[in-house]
Amino acid sequence: MDDRMPPEGQPESRDATPPPEPEPPASGPIGWPEQPAGADAPTEATPTPGAPPPAAAAAPPPPAQPAFQWQAPAPAVAVAGARAPRTTLSAAGGVVLLALGIIGLLFGVLFLASAALIGQLIRDYYGEIPNVTDQITAGGVVGGVIAFFAVLVIAYSVAYILGGIGVLRSAEWGRWLGIVVAVISGLIWGSGLTGSGEGFAFGLVMFLAHLYVFWALVFRWREPVPPGAMMPPA
Repeated sequence: MDDRMPPEGQPESRDATPPPEPEPPASGPIGWPEQPAGADAPTEATPTPGAPPPAAAAAPPPPAQPAFQWQAPAPAVAVAGARAPRTTLSAAGGVVLLALGIIGLLFGVLFLASAALIGQLIRDYYGEIPNVTDQITAGGVVGGVIAFFAVLVIAYSVAYILGGIGVLRSAEWGRWLGIVVAVISGLIWGSGLTGSGEGFAFGLVMFLAHLYVFWALVFRWREPVPPGAMMPPA
């Protein structure tokens, strides 16, 4: 313990820690609250009453619209009178009709062109027909028969071609014309299958071709439609 005494008139000193010095107040704009001591980041200030509000941030522009927008396809709707599509089997029958019609047309034109020549050859070989007046010759009769047969072949071949075109276009008139042609020709070719000569194989092929056309146009004309199915607009 220190025996020395303080000078007279002075208080006795004590061993004590001096008080901390006060921190200076934070500086800021006039009218704004002071920032508390020890804050690391500035806080949002509250403007004084009567001050104009801060300018609002400009809204971003709307996104640019694409030049072309995808649109969903229109749904299938039930349409009165809509029909199912034609089958591939019936289309094949139309091709058979068209092919047979073109072949028959070529033969008809060939017969018609050769009728005069054949008639002249027979006229030169046989001459006139006995007991017949007006100078009727065998060549003229034969040539006329061949020409008439050629015209029938051409007309019948045109029916084949029209029926085939109508079937390929899914037309009802083409279907019925093809059925009639197939029935008539099938009966004609089927009647020649009684023998077993050289033309039996060819007649059988022609009969089966017309039988197929009849079956396809009668029983396989259009695709089957399930009950309650929605048909696309025609």
